[in-house]
Amino acid sequence: NAVGSEPESLVTSPLYGYGSGGYYFADSLVGGEGYWVKCRDSGVLIVSAPPLQRPRPGIDGPEQFPINEIRIDDKGLVSTLYFAPGDAPGSFEAPPAPPGRSPQVTFEGGKMGIIHTGASNYPIEFGAASGDGKREIFFSWNVEIQGKFVYILVETVGSSEISQTPLEGRGQFRYSISPDTKFSLSVRAGAGGYGGVPGEYLVGEYYPNPFNPLTRVSLRLPSESTV
Repeated sequence: NAVGSEPESLVTSPLYGYGSGGYYFADSLVGGEGYWVKCRDSGVLIVSAPPLQRPRPGIDGPEQFPINEIRIDDKGLVSTLYFAPGDAPGSFEAPPAPPGRSPQVTFEGGKMGIIHTGASNYPIEFGAASGDGKREIFFSWNVEIQGKFVYILVETVGSSEISQTPLEGRGQFRYSISPDTKFSLSVRAGAGGYGGVPGEYLVGEYYPNPFNPLTRVSLRLPSESTV
């Protein structure tokens, strides 16, 4: 279904549905389900037959477009973040937290999605209710739209960079993190892939120290190798 409005240009956000994976971009309306959309003023929303057109930030008028996504599962609270290259920069404001649920994970500034025109770094913010102490967190991704860019999930603790995970195609990764762990989406200039194949073997920093029950070590390999 398509969603129009009276007056025109009333809608200022994508149409969001809500399910077990948190909020998501809805491409259809299903009877009995709940949806959220942001409007600039009072008015009337109109549902008609053509395929749904989603507003694109930074561009006047609705337009369909493909977009990449990261799903983050933090102790059962699942959030989805969206990102893609575009001709005009913009962002999608995240809907408010559902009743009785913790705030979802967003990009810095409460953004659920971003459209970028160049290389940049986008910090990822976790809700205050994510908890203290060490815990496991799961990231999964679907990255099909790259253009001239490479996407890297960067993990840091304090001022130390712990890991870099290239985001390409479909994948998933489990992290064991501490309260000081932070993540960001790094957008870098490149032609797909992880900026080419490393030129040499490299063993990165380990965290925490190797006397702990679990230690993570980052590696870079110039060819398929046994580790």
